[in-house]
Amino acid sequence: MPTDAWNLPNLLATPTRSPRRFVVLHHECPTRGPHLDWMFEPEASDAPLPSARLAADPRHGGPGTTLLLEPGPDHRRAYLDADSEPRELSGGRGLVRLEAAGTWAVSGGSLALHWDGSAPQAWRATPGPDGLTLERLT
Repeated sequence: MPTDAWNLPNLLATPTRSPRRFVVLHHECPTRGPHLDWMFEPEASDAPLPSARLAADPRHGGPGTTLLLEPGPDHRRAYLDADSEPRELSGGRGLVRLEAAGTWAVSGGSLALHWDGSAPQAWRATPGPDGLTLERLT
């Protein structure tokens, strides 16, 4: 997927009016191997979920931690309600299960992530040629 068709960098750079949901799904993919898919709820209720692939769990690591989010395809909104039990995907695309969930918001140029059951974290999102780099600030 060309990065100019990827909506996530613009989504995470635009101030939000209220917190939106996100999910991180563990995907056992037969073609790409195991990875995490991070999906962000856009403001428009009928829009698909922009997503990113990443190798490491974004909940771990303190301030200064960086993550590279690789472009991923848009997903159906039903994934916001994914279950922690593994579910087989159609078309032989592997298994998926909920790894983590929470809310996100953008204000003052900072991305606030609130993982379910934890304090909010501040991150800076920087687009680049290989994807989107997130740096944890707090």
